[in-house]
Amino acid sequence: MECPPERAEDRSTDVHDELLDALVGDLDRFEERSFGRRPLHRPAHGDLAVRFRELLDVDDVDRIIASGARAPTFRLVRDGSTLPPTAGTRRSRLGGKDVDDVADPDRVADEFARGATVVLQSLQRTWRPVDLFCRRLERALGHAVQANAYLTPPGSTGLAAHADEHDVIVLHVHGSKTWEIDDVGPLTLRPGDVLYLPAGVRHAATAQVVTSLHLTIGILRTTLGDVLRRVLSSDPSTEWSRPLPVGFDRPERRPELVAALRSAAEATRRALDDLDVEPLADEAARRRISTRRRDGHRRLSSVVASRSLDPSSHVVLRQDRRVDRRPELDGEGRVVVELPGRRLRLPAAMGAALDVLLSGSVVRIDQLPGLDDGDRQVLVARLVREGVLDVVAAGHVASS
Repeated sequence: MECPPERAEDRSTDVHDELLDALVGDLDRFEERSFGRRPLHRPAHGDLAVRFRELLDVDDVDRIIASGARAPTFRLVRDGSTLPPTAGTRRSRLGGKDVDDVADPDRVADEFARGATVVLQSLQRTWRPVDLFCRRLERALGHAVQANAYLTPPGSTGLAAHADEHDVIVLHVHGSKTWEIDDVGPLTLRPGDVLYLPAGVRHAATAQVVTSLHLTIGILRTTLGDVLRRVLSSDPSTEWSRPLPVGFDRPERRPELVAALRSAAEATRRALDDLDVEPLADEAARRRISTRRRDGHRRLSSVVASRSLDPSSHVVLRQDRRVDRRPELDGEGRVVVELPGRRLRLPAAMGAALDVLLSGSVVRIDQLPGLDDGDRQVLVARLVREGVLDVVAAGHVASS
């Protein structure tokens, strides 16, 4: 396993690249030597131990459980086996209905005292600090990510030895935990340590003499094969869409099966020879943007704010939003803005004003270029309502 130097020269000044660099070191080196290939351990450095605690600490786990978490957002695991949901839940009445999957803090604490690991699942959906962290990683990686947390009592093992179907970045938060990793051996992680494991690498982890807490960031990689399979299987006229011969599993039909596979392989070869990869690359990028998880934070307040705008209002791009402004116009002469989960098509005349709004500067609505007051109001209200822009309070304009 490679232990890189504490910090390599950044290849980018983008804040999101800097975050990934802090976790895995030089990005070019990580991509060339480790990403999808082999494990990487990066010992604690800088303020990573503090930053990891700010994402989630032991008290936060307590708060999440006590706040009415419901299965399957949490589960209990002991000695490699998941305990039945009833081990950590109770019946409660919500909205006039009885439900039996609400976390019972007392039962969870009792099982934890008996050696059970508390697992919080899909934290990117339920815990805002982890949500923002994952969004930043997604912007740097381009691949989707998810996050789980594991709080393990001293001397206990949660999950049995296993290999994940996705890559994992482990962020160690509290205590220490020893990992057994195939072809690597034992490795003890402590606060601030980072461990990267490619998909398919078997591993198991055991807490040491104190309670351990770590976050796992799962990287749901999109592969080159994923992109090519979509292309080859999307055309119903291709050999890929043909069924195998009837009775293909019988010995006497084997020659026909071989002939069908040979024909499909030749057709695939011809299709790949003729493939125009430029639009394929554009489509892959657009698909990733369109399938990003939408940020629901402050969406209701955005609608409220959009209805109170006037020409003297000031707005600013939300720091936690990823917005992609396609430089070209679509076929109907409109500017295209890519947002997670949707695409905005705006009149070409709004292009100059849009560029100003997406620059990150605080902007007064009546100073937007190229539009009359009515169109300025329509554009800004739409972007505020979509959660792209924040309205800046009057008292904060000067300081912004």
